Amino acid sequence: MRLQVVLPISSIVQYVFLPLLLLFPLFYFSLSAGLELYFFVALISIPSIIIFIYRPKIWVYFSILFLGAMLILVDEGVSPIEIAFGISVVGGLLLYFYNSVLVQKRRLVEHTADLLILMFFFFIPFNALFAYLNNVDLLYWIRGVSILSLLLMYFPMREFIRTSKDLAILLFLSLLVVLACSIFVVVQYKSGIIEVAQYAWELASSKTKFNHIVFSCAFIFSTIFFVYSKGLWLKILMIATGLLSAGALVINVSRTFWLSTLLCSILLFLYIGWKKRLQYLFYFGIIFSLSLAILYSVFGSNSTVVLKLMEYRLVSSAKGVEDKSFSARVAEYPVLFEGIRDNPMTGIGIGSKIQFRDPLSVTNWKALVIHNGFLSILYRIGIPLALLYVLFFVFYFVFSVKLLLKVRGQPFEPFVLFSIMVFIVAFVAQTTLEYYLLRDFNFVVVIAIVIVDFVLRNYNEKTVLQ
Repeated sequence: MRLQVVLPISSIVQYVFLPLLLLFPLFYFSLSAGLELYFFVALISIPSIIIFIYRPKIWVYFSILFLGAMLILVDEGVSPIEIAFGISVVGGLLLYFYNSVLVQKRRLVEHTADLLILMFFFFIPFNALFAYLNNVDLLYWIRGVSILSLLLMYFPMREFIRTSKDLAILLFLSLLVVLACSIFVVVQYKSGIIEVAQYAWELASSKTKFNHIVFSCAFIFSTIFFVYSKGLWLKILMIATGLLSAGALVINVSRTFWLSTLLCSILLFLYIGWKKRLQYLFYFGIIFSLSLAILYSVFGSNSTVVLKLMEYRLVSSAKGVEDKSFSARVAEYPVLFEGIRDNPMTGIGIGSKIQFRDPLSVTNWKALVIHNGFLSILYRIGIPLALLYVLFFVFYFVFSVKLLLKVRGQPFEPFVLFSIMVFIVAFVAQTTLEYYLLRDFNFVVVIAIVIVDFVLRNYNEKTVLQ
């Protein structure tokens, strides 16, 4: 399928020559500011949008792989690869909406959830004004909104992922992203941390790039499709995926995702029939046995340190409100409640920082990250826009549950079941961190949404949405 974007010969000067002239002052500015690397990266990234114009489905697959590279490589701050990602992926996304709305004049809204999220992004630019008035660095605002906009990727994906083959390719590429992230984390953890650590507290305080929700959802995906699939090679692939994602999930010491993965595993066990429960138990037995074998063979004597750390984190989780890290996060709440009270309709602005007194260090702390997604979105963008955003996910969750009841016993069942589990993990995750402003969160929820829309279209039962 090719987009209807045509440049007449008479308009070459207007659309090609004039933009080239505009590049010269941008180049001069970047050179004087010492940002010439960023300029050349941006310049090289622009032709990638041509892929979207002539082969939009290839652009969708390219975006998934590019996002995988971002999940592995990008750290805090604005890097050249982030500039390239913004132009290639976010730029292509803007071109999609321009082409769909202004050129083809197509209707994008298929149901209430579409309307909610489009209204959200229509009004979100006004948040820049309130961010400016509250002295928020606009670069942080732009970065936050660009990550938020990744959620809109489900629109082009929904349009171009039409057949079972298309969906299979999308899931396969997503699986490659997950495996790459898992291997990267395990290798980084072993070579950079575990080999020099002697005590569990050294691992607990280590700072490493993790994608918690990706590993949690990947493990859930592998569990579901191991139970539901009949092919031997697919079951072996699910075991490998589950093993790597479980390993990455364990060593990132995130109790939130340990608990959310456990919750989804219990719900899955209660949902499936007795015959599938036997496969379920067999799967967990294989994962547990192989995990212990790999732990002792790879980490050697340091494996006891990892086990002590897991024990420490699980015990601290049982303490609840008595846990010190929980007390430190709760210390943010008075500042957030005050900000929501003072700016209930507009919010402080995306990218704003909060200042509070940290009970652990007994010092005033200024932080960019807020450890509660629900309070964060109210604090940053106000109640009206926050409701639009949250209701979008509520509607899709309800869609998924209704759709699961319709397709039970059909080949679509495991796909919808996985999407429901993703929404549950996403909800739990927001209670401990503003994951809606992270790429890995948007990556997994977009895949879940595309799956729901794909099943809905192919099941051909529109009454599910009513």
